[in-house]
Amino acid sequence: MDNDILKVEVINLVNSVCGNVMTIEDVNKDLPVDSISYITLLVEIEEKYDICIPDEFLNMNCFRNIESICDIIMKVKAASWVNNYKY
Repeated sequence: MDNDILKVEVINLVNSVCGNVMTIEDVNKDLPVDSISYITLLVEIEEKYDICIPDEFLNMNCFRNIESICDIIMKVKAASWVNNYKY
């Protein structure tokens, strides 16, 4: 998955949950989320990318900005691929 495309997709998810507040220039800015929008965003990400975010990442500090969310998605997708690979 291309990282730039992923960033745009995550920005679109954040904007759909929180309102149109983030742009591509905001990838390292703190997310404007409260606890309800944080949970909603987690669910949206899990559904869109068909992943289950591990407990170790279920912390608002892990989801502090677009860049960190993209990193988590990539890590979880990579781990999922490795775990599902048939030898």
